[in-house]
Amino acid sequence: MIKMNSVHKSFSGVEVIKGFDLSVSKGEIVGLIGPNGAGKTTLIRLINGLLKPDDGSILVKENEPIRNGESVRRMCGTLTEQSGIYDEMTGMDNLRFFAGMFQLKDQKRRIEELTAIFSLGAFLNRKVETYSTGMRKRLGLAKTMLHRPEVLLLDEPTNGLDPDSAKDVFMYLEKLNRAEQTTILICSHVLTQLEHVCSRYVFIDQGSKKAEGTLQELRETYVKRIKLNVRVAGRQDLIETEVEGYEEVPAKIERLAKDYPLQEVRIVNDDLESIYFNVGWD
Repeated sequence: MIKMNSVHKSFSGVEVIKGFDLSVSKGEIVGLIGPNGAGKTTLIRLINGLLKPDDGSILVKENEPIRNGESVRRMCGTLTEQSGIYDEMTGMDNLRFFAGMFQLKDQKRRIEELTAIFSLGAFLNRKVETYSTGMRKRLGLAKTMLHRPEVLLLDEPTNGLDPDSAKDVFMYLEKLNRAEQTTILICSHVLTQLEHVCSRYVFIDQGSKKAEGTLQELRETYVKRIKLNVRVAGRQDLIETEVEGYEEVPAKIERLAKDYPLQEVRIVNDDLESIYFNVGWD
């Protein structure tokens, strides 16, 4: 669905994307992860044709974003920090305006559906200039999904949202992906949420790919020893211990159970956030 081959991009002589390769298959949810300034937003703008690469090739469903920009943007829903909504218009007027641009036949039903999903009803008739950051983000997400895009390009989609609202957004993305096989590329710092929705992860730093793989593949590469926290009945503190690999965990638990009344044994260093810090950033 998305293919990038040896893509380069510079601004004022400074190379910000350096020979980047990316392949995202139809129906995948891929997390694009990296520190601020790593090049994530630039990649999204290259994919949807808002920026032209200096070198390399980009295809979205066999369309080149620069040559076939209108086709690419019709099949993509893109959300960046600048959501493209109009401050002087109400939320409802914004949604109706963009629904008209996409020539939606079921405009009223689609707006009602998204209004319910993102809890927009209470402020939809107010001008956007009065919205909080979270309200703007929710409206921007609704606008992005109006035309039921085949591909979603989401840059920090939950910034400014409270934890419950952020959880709802990720749940909706999962539901959308399952129902319609929507391909989703998400840039986010909320790694705990990404871990539960993404099928694969791409780590980027200073415009270069640092790592790529499923969670299990990343664990095999970056988790060298398994750290366990053990909760024991009658003790307030945790017992901390390590083993060489996953295959040693059952035997370790068995040995611990002979000495202690175990309540819980938890692996604490193989989640996505732990892997992020193990990747090694420049």
